[in-house]
Amino acid sequence: GYQLTKFSMHQCRFGDEGGHDVLTPVLARCSNLEDVSINSCTIGNDNLQNIITAFGGLPHLERLSFGGSNMNGTAGFQALAGLLRDPNCNLHTLCLVNTGIDDASATILADALSDNHQLKTLNLNANNIGNGGAAAFAMALGNNSSLKELFLGVNRGITNSGWVDIAVALCDPSSINATYSSNHTLQRVANDASDLPTCLNTYLATNSHNVKRQIPMQKIVVQHQDHLDMEPTFEWGLKILPLVVAWLDRVQVVLDLTEDGVKLMSLHKLNAINQFIRAMPADLERDVICES
Repeated sequence: GYQLTKFSMHQCRFGDEGGHDVLTPVLARCSNLEDVSINSCTIGNDNLQNIITAFGGLPHLERLSFGGSNMNGTAGFQALAGLLRDPNCNLHTLCLVNTGIDDASATILADALSDNHQLKTLNLNANNIGNGGAAAFAMALGNNSSLKELFLGVNRGITNSGWVDIAVALCDPSSINATYSSNHTLQRVANDASDLPTCLNTYLATNSHNVKRQIPMQKIVVQHQDHLDMEPTFEWGLKILPLVVAWLDRVQVVLDLTEDGVKLMSLHKLNAINQFIRAMPADLERDVICES
């Protein structure tokens, strides 16, 4: 095979008249390729599928770009989704800037992210993605813990509603468990974050914290600072209460809280104990009797 590690094409035209018969065998023999750019090209659907299929046999491929290339229809994105789902795929960066992606194609890619644990950067700037595509990515983020950058800038169809869907994926406020199970990995969604909702920028900054175990702690403390609802833990009975109190103590130490923060944690502990007492008076009375 060839020893190439980087392959680049620019402003080429590959219709469906057989251009892939030249390119696909070449790619298949370059098993050491790490970086492939096919930018500002016109590629027919059949060619596109064959080219992308060839990438599946490149174990060292880490960066792939189709920036500015004309990817009409969904066939090419279906092929890319198959590549992302391949357990042998080692792709870290996928650039699809200005490739005509709409909500349908975005949803195809988003679904594949749920099965991918390698990709760190997905650049979808300057496309035709709207709130439907944003919602699809928001759902996918709940099952993805590797993606750090999902660039969706200059997609004018994404309004505040779409950005808020992504914000909720990063910090679901519906319950403590939901907040804990949110996405704590994604750190960037646009080169210019000035027009993003404040909450989204806050969660992206939180996800950038170097100590990963602090991220869910910080989100829970901030999002549920007015009331830590203990009801989801009641199913485990009083035996869970010491663990809850110990977790709140650990939060106080790990997050290096201010004096006001320490006072808030003390109130949370008292409130948690009170919730258990009110919810399980019979269990509490039995335990007291047993101990005495």
